[in-house]
Amino acid sequence: MEYQERPDACLLCERSETVLDFHHWRYGENKVGCYLCRDCHDDVHRGEAKTENPGWLVPCVENLVSHHLEYHDNVDPEVDVILDRYNLPNVGDVVSMAIERESP
Repeated sequence: MEYQERPDACLLCERSETVLDFHHWRYGENKVGCYLCRDCHDDVHRGEAKTENPGWLVPCVENLVSHHLEYHDNVDPEVDVILDRYNLPNVGDVVSMAIERESP
């Protein structure tokens, strides 16, 4: 996976009137991420998902899934759709568990 092309709108909230930042899921030589607006970036990093926390990735993905379901009103979300939309690294199990946790 590589940098995605900059979209016209935030991939999470879909607002187009905002500046987009590249959100990293993986840093270093093999950067992986997607473009989010600053508000959504901050939302996915709330609580235990702050990058100062050594285990930030799992709660960050959980926050992302929660907000994805809120913004996109997915009654039956698919793990692969979320992985692809946000260019997530190999975290399908985390996405699946987050979907189950959010299901009514």
